[in-house]
Amino acid sequence: GIAHFLDHVFPLIKEVLPDVTISVVGRADHCDVSKWADDKHILFKGFVADLNAEYGQSRVAVVPCYDGAGTNIKVLEAMRQKRPCVTTTMGARGYDSIFKDKVHYLISKSDEEFAENVIHMLTDENANHRISENASFSVKENYSRASFYNVVKEILQSVS
Repeated sequence: GIAHFLDHVFPLIKEVLPDVTISVVGRADHCDVSKWADDKHILFKGFVADLNAEYGQSRVAVVPCYDGAGTNIKVLEAMRQKRPCVTTTMGARGYDSIFKDKVHYLISKSDEEFAENVIHMLTDENANHRISENASFSVKENYSRASFYNVVKEILQSVS
């Protein structure tokens, strides 16, 4: 996903925001990072000791998920960190009963829409804050330890 994003989406973002940079955190061993070695706008950080600090320095989290199974935990992680998340339809899969597009995160159906959504989150402080707050609240409501215990309690009560 990151290779597709860097090849097809990030150039569209740089056309509008020529000083933008992206930090790629985590493993990128599934693609040849030397391809982007000369691009001063792309920082491959690999594994980082303090992921919270990385989120703290970011304005938006991108989750360029184009295939795979299950739900994407990176979406919840970004929301928990109060960072607006821009993802794909595949990246949002499994969350549609809890989160809404343009309310809790931004779902992109094309490369152009992905770029537009990232640009929007980087340039519109109010929208960035609103999406971040909505997402953070919903994650706490639906994915906290307390909400888990409540679900288990309801199930146990319905069985007995």
